[in-house]
Amino acid sequence: MIEIKVTGIEPVARAIERLPEEVRRKIMSKAMKDAVQTIQEAAKNRARVGPPGWGVLREAIITQVRRNGTVFMGKVGVDSSVNIPVGTFTRGRRVGQEKTERPSRIAHLLEFGSSHAAPYPFLRPALDAQAKNALARLMANLNEALDAYVEKNGAIT
Repeated sequence: MIEIKVTGIEPVARAIERLPEEVRRKIMSKAMKDAVQTIQEAAKNRARVGPPGWGVLREAIITQVRRNGTVFMGKVGVDSSVNIPVGTFTRGRRVGQEKTERPSRIAHLLEFGSSHAAPYPFLRPALDAQAKNALARLMANLNEALDAYVEKNGAIT
């Protein structure tokens, strides 16, 4: 698990806590989604292209924003439900049927390697390279949303 400690966010966090629940949820979800997309883009750029199945990995890298009480979490990973068509079978009993690849089957092997292949990480380096940019985007989005709320509704009570 990767944990990032953020400092200097306390004034913004206090202002967000005073917002109505529905507004808070909307603002946080949108800001978090935008921030983790920075990491997603970097991961897609680092995802290896090579033998069949590797290129489709880029298409399966997704973001999710979840909320657990008052804590919002952004996640970047490989969607296990994605089946990407890569052609049709030309031999055997499935001739003419669509052939698909599930990128999640190889993602961990690329990220961490195996006894037969060296690692080719794409998620962790993306996080390392984009963490500061993602946090900056998050803070900018939150400040912008708070300013818009105050402009529309007056001071936060």
